[in-house]
Amino acid sequence: MPLGNGDITLNAWMTKDGDLHFYIGKTDAWDDNARLLKVGKVRIHFEPNPIVTGQALPPELKLSEGCIDIATGDAAASKQSAIGNQQLAIRLWVDAIIP
Repeated sequence: MPLGNGDITLNAWMTKDGDLHFYIGKTDAWDDNARLLKVGKVRIHFEPNPIVTGQALPPELKLSEGCIDIATGDAAASKQSAIGNQQLAIRLWVDAIIP
């Protein structure tokens, strides 16, 4: 999912093994063939895996806030005990003031 502040960009996704991946791009990172390059890749691993098998994991792009929200875990778990339920809320953004 794309995200950015006009100067720094991210391409972010989450995999089934519980890893959040994103590529970092910069508007002035050009190579000799005039291709815009990514300057790095980051992988954040969550242990234990917060992804519930068989459950959809739709990230939500919030344009008005300039962020991506990813919620994992069982939606019905708020009615159950928190013990044994892996809930995780992730908010990813690119800081426009202090990049």
